[in-house]
Amino acid sequence: MSDGTIQQTDEMVTFRYERPVHHPIAAVWKAISDPIEAEAWFGGRLEIELKVGGQYVSYHGDGSRVVDRIVRLEPPTLLEHTFWAQVNPSALVTWELRPADGGCMLNLTHALSMEDVRMAAATIASGDDPTVILSRNAAGWHYLLDKLEAALDGRSLDWSDVTQKNLQDRYAAMLV
Repeated sequence: MSDGTIQQTDEMVTFRYERPVHHPIAAVWKAISDPIEAEAWFGGRLEIELKVGGQYVSYHGDGSRVVDRIVRLEPPTLLEHTFWAQVNPSALVTWELRPADGGCMLNLTHALSMEDVRMAAATIASGDDPTVILSRNAAGWHYLLDKLEAALDGRSLDWSDVTQKNLQDRYAAMLV
């Protein structure tokens, strides 16, 4: 479990995670781009039309269906898609893989505007202030990356509300 970073300006927020993964690029690529493989760590069903302009659809526990689009694709090293575009029109998530000793390096970046954060606070995250929204997103990506690594390793991941709270608090402390 290695923490990501948060870069924040008045207009933009960027979450960055760099994780060494002890699996080859091909295995990690399949885990992030194949809907059946991704379901093992994502926690919900995905539909991925693996082409630029293709749909990236995620289904969530509350019954919501979120339709996003793939905006850049360079198999097997780069996948970039919108993220909750109906609430966060500026948000982009970029998955990058590069060779590294013992496997590959996974870089995940999620960038969005502060206007998107304000829009989320007025709609889907009604009542939450920006720090709560951003720290929850940061902790969520951290958790998903931990789940991805566990799935690749063939192991389960223990996670608790206390772990989530501690992680969210660490990320909140990074915010300006």
